[in-house]
Amino acid sequence: MVFMNLEAHTLPQILAQTDRDKKALNKHEEPTSIRQLLDNTTLWRGSNTETPQSCVSTGIRDLDALLPGNGWPQYGVFELLTPGSDEIRFTNKLQETGIQLLLPRLKAIQEKRWILWVSPPYIPYAPGLDFHMVDYRNVLVVHCRPHEQLWTIEQGLKSGACSVVLGWPNQHLSTAQLKRLHLAAITGKSQGFLLRPSIHAQNPSPCPVRIEICPTKPPRSCNSTNTLEMTRNFNISVKILKRRGAWPLLSPQQLTLTTYPVSELAQC
Repeated sequence: MVFMNLEAHTLPQILAQTDRDKKALNKHEEPTSIRQLLDNTTLWRGSNTETPQSCVSTGIRDLDALLPGNGWPQYGVFELLTPGSDEIRFTNKLQETGIQLLLPRLKAIQEKRWILWVSPPYIPYAPGLDFHMVDYRNVLVVHCRPHEQLWTIEQGLKSGACSVVLGWPNQHLSTAQLKRLHLAAITGKSQGFLLRPSIHAQNPSPCPVRIEICPTKPPRSCNSTNTLEMTRNFNISVKILKRRGAWPLLSPQQLTLTTYPVSELAQC
């Protein structure tokens, strides 16, 4: 028994539709209602690689090609998963910090809003940021106690005063916490990037983009103070653990980046 609230003039249409569906079933055909459902643009199908949200370029052509919409979603929170403490000697030399993937995006920011760094593991190096054409006058660094990190990141995201918020949370984040940060970014029309150890790659996450940086050895020893010698291209491998609108890419993908120290720890 089915109860429906409808206007009288729609009854003939409902009855005619039901009759057509019955005939289709008798002929072992797909009912019209199912075909209409599959044609519904609000229904996401696994084979659908389109993304409805506008995106902004990552500034790295090879990375843009791997992401639906050719870039980062315009607003939201995304994860960059980097090698853990076993690779700390390389992390200090920039190769796996993850920040190198974000420098082209930071360079492209034209609006006069803050680029907030929350508890970075190093001190941002102004000459390095200037080399990458990042306006360091808009960089705001906040060091806070561990239990204050998420609150600080959330405040920056939803304030509307920050175009980008970079965070290094040193704790496990629940799905609810990540969703809250994502909603804060949408509210404040900002982008948040969480740089976390790759051990969290196995945990589920509602973030629309998750990228894991694979450990690689540094291209050269960082023992020179010559600017030209410290500046060079190098290859980095990444795994796209999640990209909303398309399937993951779990095999390592090669990217070519131009590096120059952006932290004081990176200068050997």
